[in-house]
Amino acid sequence: MTTLRPQKDAKAIYQDVLDTMDAHIENGAFDAFAARIILPYRVQTHETTHHVEDRSQLRAGFDDMRHRMTLRNIARRSRHCASATFKDATTIEGHHITWLVTDDHTIVESYQVSNTLACSDGLWCIAGNGYSGEPDRLPLHMIEAMTRLAQQSD
Repeated sequence: MTTLRPQKDAKAIYQDVLDTMDAHIENGAFDAFAARIILPYRVQTHETTHHVEDRSQLRAGFDDMRHRMTLRNIARRSRHCASATFKDATTIEGHHITWLVTDDHTIVESYQVSNTLACSDGLWCIAGNGYSGEPDRLPLHMIEAMTRLAQQSD
């Protein structure tokens, strides 16, 4: 029996997605960012699970994150895959560490995240993530912005 091997290993694919998404955030390229997110998008926190149902909610989170990064003088996110494994041929689950870096290269915050990636039409996209950090951290502010928009549309 022949086993097909992926062209890239799971960790390399996961890191590729992180790097691509960070570039989209740094450049304000929402459309490119949104193309790599599978909706509805699941965000698991230590308290609850949020679902981003549409592009307007995703846009609110994207804009809020960029705004908060600017307010805190954060020039970029540096994210590094710690582990990633194929769950099946089109699903990868992994974990990474994110460092928020200022213009003068100071690391002002770090946190751990888990992502589920799904391959759709040959493109690896983020289907959901898990974050269990402190409530005052940047990712939770982004989630709160998306949640507020969802509640307004109910």
